[in-house]
Amino acid sequence: MSGDLATRGWTTVARADLGADEPATPVPGFLNSDFAALIRTVAHACVGPPDGSHRLVGLGDDTALVLASIWFDIDSLERAAELVRSGKPVHPLLFHQTVPTPALGVVARDYGITGPVWCVAANGDPLAEALASTEPLLAGGEVRAVLVLAVEIAGRGLTRMASGRLLRPGWEDR
Repeated sequence: MSGDLATRGWTTVARADLGADEPATPVPGFLNSDFAALIRTVAHACVGPPDGSHRLVGLGDDTALVLASIWFDIDSLERAAELVRSGKPVHPLLFHQTVPTPALGVVARDYGITGPVWCVAANGDPLAEALASTEPLLAGGEVRAVLVLAVEIAGRGLTRMASGRLLRPGWEDR
């Protein structure tokens, strides 16, 4: 994909990768797993702290946000299903986090992102598939930045990981 980025005039201007053992800062309102924490932590590592001096200042309306994962927050989904099967109530926060968009909403709020947001259910390499999914954005000219995230929690044969790439047209790698 990096060759495709260059031929379209887009480059990766920032990147972040969290290893299996690197800590992720908990996100208030999310419980049961660290999926949302991984999303927010890798976004902050890639873009910078959302204090007004980050790499997306002034670009919120023109920024797209893309997330890819194989299992997303499967731990929370399985916990919610277990509660339903047993006839117990499901906490509203647990229900809320069984889909990935609330965690992306936290990142969007942090950086004022109001552009396109989507999730990619990956079959192989989540980061490669997330980058490949940006083709319509890169070709369409509707955005000036794309924050691409790939996140997995440990289990089901997968290693915990989080990667982020910030794409901008015509910029040099930093």
